[in-house]
Amino acid sequence: MAVKGSRMIIGPGRPYDLVIICLIVAAAVFLAFSGIEGPLRWGVAFAAVFFCPGYSIVSALFPGRKAVLSQTTIVRREEHLLDIAFLERLVLAVGLSASIMALAGTILTRGILDFTPTVVGLIAAAITFTGSMIAILRRSRLPRGDQFSLVTRPAKKQPYSAAEMAVAVIIIAAVMVLSVVAVNGLNAKPPPYEFNEFSVTGADGDMDHLPSVLATNQAGLILITVVSHYENAQRYQLTMSLEKVPGTSSTFNPGQTVSVSPGAPRSYLFDLEGGEKWEQVISFVVPASGDRTLYLVLDDGREVLDLWLPLTIT
Repeated sequence: MAVKGSRMIIGPGRPYDLVIICLIVAAAVFLAFSGIEGPLRWGVAFAAVFFCPGYSIVSALFPGRKAVLSQTTIVRREEHLLDIAFLERLVLAVGLSASIMALAGTILTRGILDFTPTVVGLIAAAITFTGSMIAILRRSRLPRGDQFSLVTRPAKKQPYSAAEMAVAVIIIAAVMVLSVVAVNGLNAKPPPYEFNEFSVTGADGDMDHLPSVLATNQAGLILITVVSHYENAQRYQLTMSLEKVPGTSSTFNPGQTVSVSPGAPRSYLFDLEGGEKWEQVISFVVPASGDRTLYLVLDDGREVLDLWLPLTIT
């Protein structure tokens, strides 16, 4: 019996709940293909993955207001009935979505598909659309009075006390403050990650042309590249040494041949603006024979990067 003033939101001929979840999933797939980023995409994607598939399955399993838990094998007799309220549907939807999406993602991405946002969106769409179609079909086979429905009833007007009004104002203010904080946090740009690129190759830029066997005092050529990803200018010290932990060093001119001896590291200071690159072909000689390792150490005062080059000096 309908209550005077009540209004049906979901019910016979009004599967608006299923239409809404299908639209949410379709929007998530569209945003995944479009590459749009931001809070809108994150919110739609969260609902499409962790709510919509489960809700469609719950709706397909429970198309009516009550679910028959047991019945006789000869004459249908409803012995135990369980009310499936709207709030319970929502809770079951979240749990089912997480379980089903995890299982489907695990199966389909095991050598079949790549685990990408687009694939996840398509899996959610397939499950949600299929479950919604089954739910609509099963609802239509039930009598109109037994189909799942959501009805709003007019609220009874009751006077609120001053304490209740104060609590309501506090809750509303807290929600508004949290919303502002959340929006600012989502829109805030993370601080840039500052680092350096440090590499050594042959003089022509080819790694295969790095010197490996040299005669005593025979010049070897290497190309050293440093790229700054800092916002501000930095001072760098480049050290060439035959020891992994160099001691006190003497300076060298990168435009001249550098002699690197055991226990006598050489260093060079230079400045780089943020985003600039420094490249220099350096000629070096090792006056001591044997198996050696040329260590290249770059220090900007914040981080220390090191490279090494094994050499055989004959």
